[in-house]
Amino acid sequence: MSESNTLTILLPKEDSDRLAVEAKRRQIDPITLAQILLHKSLAKLDVESLEKLYTFRVKTEVLDYLEKYPFLIPLLLEVHPHIRQHFPDSPLFLQYVPDPEIDEPQLVVYIVTNLDPEEALDRLDIFHDWWVKVPNRGQDKMYISLDRVDDDI
Repeated sequence: MSESNTLTILLPKEDSDRLAVEAKRRQIDPITLAQILLHKSLAKLDVESLEKLYTFRVKTEVLDYLEKYPFLIPLLLEVHPHIRQHFPDSPLFLQYVPDPEIDEPQLVVYIVTNLDPEEALDRLDIFHDWWVKVPNRGQDKMYISLDRVDDDI
């Protein structure tokens, strides 16, 4: 059984009229249009939040991938503070990366660090102790990797 909550939003008459006109133009009911607009607005806010936490490498590719797999957005928001526990000052990049081992590319979170490689790997292992406990909400569409400061970023 599906659980549903009701939220009532009072709109000024002008906005309500605009919504009704646009719904009629699109040939859908105003409530459905309001739900569509709310979903799009929230998704836009989530992407804006991601851009404050991560730098997008080839932004259009990252955004296209996130549009195709929107379930990654809340996961990326959730994983950020856990990465920060172990890599507090490291720049974080999101990049769409083709994987030659599989047919489909993935989204990679690169943690850029100048730590000693052994220390960086130790910290990544500790982070992975949490990460492996996360149910496969990423559905093998993203992974997390280290990148060196002296690498081409």
